[in-house]
Amino acid sequence: MNKPTDFSPEQLTFDVTRHTHAQLNAFICHPNNEALLRQLNNVFSGEIQAVNSTAFCWFLHGQKVGKTHLLNAICHAAQTQQLNSIYLPLKDVIDQSPMHVLENMEQFDVVCIDDIDSASISHEWQQSLFHLYNRLKSNGSQLFVTGSDVPDALNLSLDDLVSRFKWGLVYRLHPLGEAGLKRLLMTHLTRAGIRLQGDVIDYIMLRIQRDLCSILSAIRQLDQASLEQQRTITKPFVKQLFKW
Repeated sequence: MNKPTDFSPEQLTFDVTRHTHAQLNAFICHPNNEALLRQLNNVFSGEIQAVNSTAFCWFLHGQKVGKTHLLNAICHAAQTQQLNSIYLPLKDVIDQSPMHVLENMEQFDVVCIDDIDSASISHEWQQSLFHLYNRLKSNGSQLFVTGSDVPDALNLSLDDLVSRFKWGLVYRLHPLGEAGLKRLLMTHLTRAGIRLQGDVIDYIMLRIQRDLCSILSAIRQLDQASLEQQRTITKPFVKQLFKW
C-alpha cells in the first residue's frame, strides 16, 4: 500500500492502550471462527488477493468473545508486515471531538475500531466516521470494526454511514466453550513459560471467570507471585493468591 511518508502513529495526540500480547497465531477461537482466523492470517502474510477481499470487515459480537484481543492481534499482525496500524476503542474517546480523534487516520494501512455502537449517541461522530470510511477506501486501507449487531440493526441515525458499513464482510464471533477456554488457558500458560500440574489447571478452570481478560490477568498474577515468592504453583498457592 502506498501511503505518504510524512506521517507516523506517534503524531496522534490521544492515548490508546494496546494489548501488546495479542497475536493472531496465538488466538484461540471457536471452531465456527477458524475459517475467519485462517483468512486473517492469510491477509497478513502478503497474499494480495486476501488483502483485497477483506478491505472492510465487521465483527458481530456478543459478550466475552475476545473481540478487543482480536482487533489488537490484527494490529500486531499488520506491524509484522511493516504496515502502520491503529486500534481505536471508540467508547473511550466518544466524548472527544471526532474531527480531532480521526484526523489523518486514513494514513494508516490498517484501522481497527472497537465498539462502533458508541457512535449511536452522536450524529457528529457518525458523520466523521462516514468521511473516514471514504478516505480509507480511497487510500486502499483496511478497516476492521466490532459491533453488537449488524449495521442496520444498530441505532445509527446517519443512513449514509449504515450504507457504507453494509458493504463490508460480516463475521459473527462465537464465545469459547469449556474445551476452548481450557485450551486458551494452557496456550497462554505455555507462552508465559509456566508449567502447571493437571489438577492445578482443573482447579483454576473451576473458579476463574470465563473470559480472555480474566484468564490473562490470572496468568500474569501467577507468574509475578511465583517469581516474587520463589514458590511452585500448587493448588494451595493458587487458592491463597486469588482468595478462592
